[in-house]
Amino acid sequence: MKSFFPKIIILIALLHITLNAASQSKIWTLKACVDEAIQKNVVLNQSILNNGINKINLEQSKANRYPNLNLIDNQNFTYGRAVDPVSNQFLNQNIQSNNLALSTTVTIFNGLQNYYAVKQNQYFYNAGSFDIEKAKNDLALQVAAAYLQVLYDNEAVDIDKAQVEASTAQVDRAQKYVNAGKTALVSLYQMQSQLAADKYAEIAAENQLALAKVDLMQLMEMPVAKDFEIEKPGINEPEIKDASTAEDIYKTAEQNQPQIKSAASKINSADAGLRVAKGGLYPKLSVTGSLRTAYSSASQQLSYRTLSQLETIGYLQSNPSSYVVGYVPSEVIQKDKYPFTNQFQDNFNQFVGFNLTVPIFNNFTVKNNIDKAKINLQSVHLDEINIKNQLRKSIEQAYTDETGGAKQYLAAKEQEKSEERTFTDIKTKYENGLATATDFIIEQNNYNKVKQALIQTKYNYLFKIKVVDFYLGKPLTAL
Repeated sequence: MKSFFPKIIILIALLHITLNAASQSKIWTLKACVDEAIQKNVVLNQSILNNGINKINLEQSKANRYPNLNLIDNQNFTYGRAVDPVSNQFLNQNIQSNNLALSTTVTIFNGLQNYYAVKQNQYFYNAGSFDIEKAKNDLALQVAAAYLQVLYDNEAVDIDKAQVEASTAQVDRAQKYVNAGKTALVSLYQMQSQLAADKYAEIAAENQLALAKVDLMQLMEMPVAKDFEIEKPGINEPEIKDASTAEDIYKTAEQNQPQIKSAASKINSADAGLRVAKGGLYPKLSVTGSLRTAYSSASQQLSYRTLSQLETIGYLQSNPSSYVVGYVPSEVIQKDKYPFTNQFQDNFNQFVGFNLTVPIFNNFTVKNNIDKAKINLQSVHLDEINIKNQLRKSIEQAYTDETGGAKQYLAAKEQEKSEERTFTDIKTKYENGLATATDFIIEQNNYNKVKQALIQTKYNYLFKIKVVDFYLGKPLTAL
């Protein structure tokens, strides 16, 4: 009994630890956010299902190259005058019949339509796979932008909280100076007013952070949760480096971006589709073979039997009026019931036939199919040009954004350093009674705005770097 209580205590402690661990909210990394969004996005999953149909079409086109094989069994009941399906004789009786056949058809040549149909569906399936990859990349880019927005808003909240703490300290300082008669009461009022403004800014920043989290959670297709938190990685200062030219980035993107690969696959698919349509101009040759047998209840099995009958076989030459009697053999046809198994064995036959179809006139169906396939091929060529143009324009925009963002970030850093020196100077003067509260508050607000602008510029620049990295084929799952 003594050893029982320690075990209970240990069990309760383990249970408490487990429950605490389970109650802790998950910290979402950028990779986890991207994976969650990709897994739950409805439109993306519909695209995956649709491409599954393309996969089935591909497998079917491959299977169409092989012979078919069918087993056919017909059980028939005929009443009244009809043709016996086995003997082909007209009979006026009830007939029960059965026909069993095993048949196959092999396409020997059909203008290579089956061959190019496989090519067409293979390229089309590949294009669908590239389109899905493109959709995943676009979604990952949206998630990365929302993730960086949450990080920015987090830092903005921290800056506003620090500002509230600083303003609170200044109010306390002003209260002491007023009590000691060193400062006019209006300075205290000014500091209190500034504290109220800073608290308002903090609440606004917290609301903005909450909205940014909502945007991110909605991209992840998850219900809004109050305890949703993302990982706050230690982001180093963005490196200002000479970016590649837009032309260099485009050349790289042309090799790795899935939309370019998709456009190329669709051109190949349309070209194969044109060859399928042209295959309709050629003769088609196929061979058909079958194994057949049949049964009919009207069929009878005939048998022959020899009988000996007593007949006059001649007359005496010495006495023509006298005759000689003897037994003479004769054949008799006997009709018996024809068993089912015997009929299936006796009626068994094999068949082989060659079928040649030469197209002469088919209401311009083949011609129109070829014309439509040519138009489709021209259309996908134009689609490829448009996709490449859009990619080039996007890269040019991203490159310009990155280079401009680098300059803006450098300028913001310089402004922040300059404003920090100015604020430090005015703060020292204010604390020594050499500057008014108004001057201090104005400079403090200016410094706070510059700090906010700096972090905003930093995260904007980080995102622009990520966009360029995206076009260079780098993953978006880490900052």
